[in-house]
Amino acid sequence: MVARLVVHPLDTIRARMMVSAEPTSWTGTWRAAFGEGGSLARTVHLGVRSLYRGFSVSALVQAPAVATYLSVYEKSKEALGRQALIGNGAVNHGASGLLAEAASAVFWTPMEVVKQRAQVAATQVSIRELAVQVRQAEGLAAFYRGYWITLGVFGPYAMLYFMCYERCKTAWMGALGVPVVEQLPVWSVLLSAASSGAMAAGLTTPLDVVKTRLQTSVASAGTSRPSATRLAVELWRAHGLQALFRGWSARVIWIAPNTAITMTAFEVLKSRLLQWDASWQYAAYESRE
Repeated sequence: MVARLVVHPLDTIRARMMVSAEPTSWTGTWRAAFGEGGSLARTVHLGVRSLYRGFSVSALVQAPAVATYLSVYEKSKEALGRQALIGNGAVNHGASGLLAEAASAVFWTPMEVVKQRAQVAATQVSIRELAVQVRQAEGLAAFYRGYWITLGVFGPYAMLYFMCYERCKTAWMGALGVPVVEQLPVWSVLLSAASSGAMAAGLTTPLDVVKTRLQTSVASAGTSRPSATRLAVELWRAHGLQALFRGWSARVIWIAPNTAITMTAFEVLKSRLLQWDASWQYAAYESRE
């Protein structure tokens, strides 16, 4: 929740840049954040408020989604680690990340549909009103439009992220002479999570551009929405490669601190819980003696 509160404005800028027809530039980033016209003070004041559009639905879904994501990853890694052919290497971490994303996308997908429409809307609209509009105009299925493309974006992201993240932690253990990962200093976990998140986010930006445009589009009467492949080809032909990397900087700057805060809190709490569990077991053993 803390991570989302800090980085939500960056997520809004990312969404606006990805659906914009303007080429990515500092001017485009300013317009994506604050809009145009009016005095600087008024522009920034209204812009900052608009950057938190969609935050309520994000905050509501964040807890169960992240809890599912990390729980499935940990359990999958543990189960796959017992398989002789897989072990505790990169294949394990990549597969566990994909399974975690597949499970948690049940929460992420409807959140992304509503949140991103709020973020790119021309005027302020409540999440409740927007959800009702989507349901009435497009049906309940609209909330899960893009599940597979969401998995297609964040599946590879999760695989790349966890493969890099686990490797970074192992490297820090060797460099610092730490026997178990739970004893790594907080700063090393923070750096591992931030760098891994930035790398995975940058490489998967084209997939996110297509997903964002697909989920924020509204079909006109008598027309159908383009497929993800067709949308990607049209972007490429119309604007070139840069169109598929539009908003990559905002995506990286959004994901790196979000991942760093989330994973550091997770690792610290997990370590504390393991310590408490060991203490309770020892106390129970002593009482039996």
